[in-house]
Amino acid sequence: MYSFVTVSPNSDKAKMKTLSKAKGVAKGAQKSIKHDDYLECLFFVNSSTGIQSVDNNRIKSDSHQLSSITQNKISLSCLDDKRFYIDRINSRAHGHWRNEAEKP
Repeated sequence: MYSFVTVSPNSDKAKMKTLSKAKGVAKGAQKSIKHDDYLECLFFVNSSTGIQSVDNNRIKSDSHQLSSITQNKISLSCLDDKRFYIDRINSRAHGHWRNEAEKP
């Protein structure tokens, strides 16, 4: 997940452009996430958990039967649950062979 704001110095008025990415979230839901939401998530501004979620609507096919479902997905999270941290700086992927020896 990342987001940044650029300012165009060419024009008389400063034009601001925002580019935001959130992996695993539908594009329609990504459009509703603003740059300020990234900052709130990262610095715990308005929430105590640092996690924001969105509702994802999609069409599912099960044995040729179509149905519409709504999923509640985590869109922004400041927690890194994909890595095994050795200390504050060094980390390895979960499932690495050396992680078993270093578990507390």
